[in-house]
Amino acid sequence: PPPHTHTEYTLPIMHERNRYAGPLDLIALAKEFPDKLASHVTVVRAPVRQQPPSASRKGKHSRKRGRGMAPGEQTGGHIDGTSSAADGDLHNNVAVRGRLDFSNPDALRALTTVLFKRDFGLDVELPQGHLVPTLPSRLNYLHWVEDFIIASGGAAALDTPHRLIDIGTGASCVYPLLCCTMHPSWSFVATDIDSAACASAQANVKRNNLEGRIAVVHNDDAGRLLRGVVPGLGCASDASDGAGRATFHCCVMNPPFFTKDHHPKNRTGSRPMPKTAATGNAGEQETEGGEVEFVSRLVRESVGLADQVSWFSSLIGCKASLEPLQQLLQQTSAKTVRVTALTQGKTSRWAIAWSFGITLPEDVLPSFDAKRQPQAKEQSETQAKAQAKAKTKSKPKKASPCFTVFTGFDTAFAKVLGVLQSQPGLRVTANKERGEVQGCATHNSWAGRRRRKRARQVEVEATSEAAQPVSCTSNADPQHHPAVAVASTSEPTETTAQAASPAEPPKLFDFRVKVAVAGGTATSVRFECTAGNKDQAHQLFLFLKVEATS
Repeated sequence: PPPHTHTEYTLPIMHERNRYAGPLDLIALAKEFPDKLASHVTVVRAPVRQQPPSASRKGKHSRKRGRGMAPGEQTGGHIDGTSSAADGDLHNNVAVRGRLDFSNPDALRALTTVLFKRDFGLDVELPQGHLVPTLPSRLNYLHWVEDFIIASGGAAALDTPHRLIDIGTGASCVYPLLCCTMHPSWSFVATDIDSAACASAQANVKRNNLEGRIAVVHNDDAGRLLRGVVPGLGCASDASDGAGRATFHCCVMNPPFFTKDHHPKNRTGSRPMPKTAATGNAGEQETEGGEVEFVSRLVRESVGLADQVSWFSSLIGCKASLEPLQQLLQQTSAKTVRVTALTQGKTSRWAIAWSFGITLPEDVLPSFDAKRQPQAKEQSETQAKAQAKAKTKSKPKKASPCFTVFTGFDTAFAKVLGVLQSQPGLRVTANKERGEVQGCATHNSWAGRRRRKRARQVEVEATSEAAQPVSCTSNADPQHHPAVAVASTSEPTETTAQAASPAEPPKLFDFRVKVAVAGGTATSVRFECTAGNKDQAHQLFLFLKVEATS
């Protein structure tokens, strides 16, 4: 990305018009509908831990689950409609909330029927053995469909009459009921292949007096979705609308997500049990080829119905299904294709829509990137400067260790060279003109130096008493004093205190010692490890410092 931008993933969010964006007050719902929900809602009390204002800076995010709640959560039983527990008993140090067992299908069914009644004024019966729709998810999808109608005809288009199709409406008939309640001028044709689901859907329509606006049609041909199922679709183009040729603005569909005998992928190796009960029968959840094949059938049928349906759409349960469907649509003459991500709680769903007659600009209802490519986001000028400064700022180079010898250069150089040459584990080369000694270490001969020196002194003292006096003169021979042997020369020489072996010994490290005049009678000695084991080299530096300054 450009220098003044950084990458950030765009995450799917709940639609801005979705009324269920906030948490549900289950206690209030249970009190309002005690006959349906009170037996499924449990009152939970927990003490509130008082936290200082700066608590959010102590490593715990302000929105983290459980913030402000102390251990010791207690269950207060079910709400019966008359218990004072339903009032909350709120005071300064107790928090009261409701809990619903989402793993219980009866609890899910009761909650959904209550939400239908409270938020939409709909009396809906959800029979056993059929799918219980999740209203937040369904509303997300319908609001997205509304966005296409607004994009095609403006904000006032929602108030004009529109005809829509619901493929696989289910026993609840959720999409037609919600849309016809929110938009009094809309009408629906709802189809389903299950005769029992059609009977239940028709009963829900009649129960809410919407027979004039919602037509439930039983599809007895499993090989078709629209043509030959929805009255008026597929008629000759020269027929007028009044003569049987029908036109629709949009088609919605919630297909079976899974293939038959499906086995969900487990990427982590251990998948916990789902916390929400799975409702619905096999026909509502599974189909040959899964949702990809089911939606592909709709794509193939839509090509011949381009002049009768403005928009085709479908809900998608798996993000991986988007790519093959988009590739299939690229092979058609669709002018506009859009995909989006819909989130409700911890669950994400996707949706795809296409049109053969309407062209939308790219910036109108842009598609969600299924591959989650990073998008560039502008930075403030201060952030950009700080980022550029952090990149250009380099760590200061660590100075080589050094020490000072308060003698002249010649004496200091000779002493340093003598200390290094005295070690059998070192091979050194000296250049007095440059004030430099280079060498390498083959083994550590300087560790434990003091202990070995004391042992040698004791041995020499014991031997000197019994030895001849002349034997002491050999140590005074200049040839045996390494410092005197080379201190007078200025040419590079290579010496070793150890006899050369046929095989080249491995090196521990390479080093360089620089001797220079520091001012007056002071001489600085700088030690540098050029390659190899720096810990061993540092031990040699400490040894050299002690010996050269003593």
